[in-house]
Amino acid sequence: MADEHNSEGLGHEEEHLTELQVMVREEVAKAFEATLPTHLDGIKSSLKNFISEEFATFKDEIEKEIKELNDGSQGFS
Repeated sequence: MADEHNSEGLGHEEEHLTELQVMVREEVAKAFEATLPTHLDGIKSSLKNFISEEFATFKDEIEKEIKELNDGSQGFS
């Protein structure tokens, strides 16, 4: 009889733990969902900065190459 009571109690505890896990997952999901726009804004801002810096570097390199080509071609004129 004691074994029956313990196994029944364990089943109830497992069910309760499962319910708690579901509740915790839902709360974590809500918290993440609430902060998601902030995270996305940060990611977009970082990406824009990265692209701007890379574009500026690329532009400088192209302008340098054009200048070198123009300087080299002036000697042939």
